[in-house]
Amino acid sequence: MLQDFTHINNLMHFEYTIVQNYIQTKSERPT
Repeated sequence: MLQDFTHINNLMHFEYTIVQNYIQTKSERPT
């Protein structure tokens, strides 16, 4: 169970990083 939680935590962090990168890219070059 603890392992599953860690795995989910890593996934959430991974997705959060992708979203942050996406937002940064969009704000750097607006259309």
